[in-house]
Amino acid sequence: MNLDQATLDFLRWISERAATYSEAWEVWQTTCPRHSTWEDAFVEGLVRSERKEGRKEPVVVLTAQGRLFLEKGDT
Repeated sequence: MNLDQATLDFLRWISERAATYSEAWEVWQTTCPRHSTWEDAFVEGLVRSERKEGRKEPVVVLTAQGRLFLEKGDT
């Protein structure tokens, strides 16, 4: 799988913070189908949302596959 630079940037961003689903959506959403970083990362199984104890809202986290691609810097 080849990832564009925006998707790698998104993975790095997620890896550096405990962003809630709405925070990640606000920063990374787009209405342009040519720049679907958010959607692509979820569809490709690179990130997922999960509930964390003590948090009202789900957070977005890297999956094992997302961590692997980030470590490899696969573009």
